[in-house]
Amino acid sequence: MAENGHSHKADNGHGHSHAPKKTKGHGHSHGDTTSGHSMNISGVFLHVLADALGSVVVCITSLVIMFTEWEYKYYLDPVLSLIIVIIILVSTWPLLRDSTLILLNTIPSHIDLLDLETRLVAKVAGVASIHELHVWRLVGKRVVASCHLEMTPPPMGLEPVDHHMAVAREVKEFFHSAGIHS
Repeated sequence: MAENGHSHKADNGHGHSHAPKKTKGHGHSHGDTTSGHSMNISGVFLHVLADALGSVVVCITSLVIMFTEWEYKYYLDPVLSLIIVIIILVSTWPLLRDSTLILLNTIPSHIDLLDLETRLVAKVAGVASIHELHVWRLVGKRVVASCHLEMTPPPMGLEPVDHHMAVAREVKEFFHSAGIHS
């Protein structure tokens, strides 16, 4: 175990920032192997695959046209090209859908916003209500949130700023436990 409470492997899929040892938590944020970076890699891979399939079709078609007397040999290129188009459309649809949902700042399907809001108010002492709660995918499967909270008055003898900072830490921990990076 490393000094900061976590170890590193070659491709562990997360970034971190070192937190002081006296803080609660584990001092780093979890990344996703399905990040924007791997979405880009998927896009590049699909592009190269489509180019490779196109080259194979050209080679096959040219050999058939040159060396056979098949009566339909001139239809082979357009037919194989249409098959490649179908393969490209089917294989790129998930990438297109995911990137569009990210660009539209949609709420991830596994998040129940009303339930999240209810649990936040119930579990975090100091939160009276939530005026606005926004949850969206930032990149890949990384989910982030922002919210406007109505706070309860601080307990007697506690400075308002200290009360607000303590509640903010609890809200951040709540979101983190729900898989949301605020």
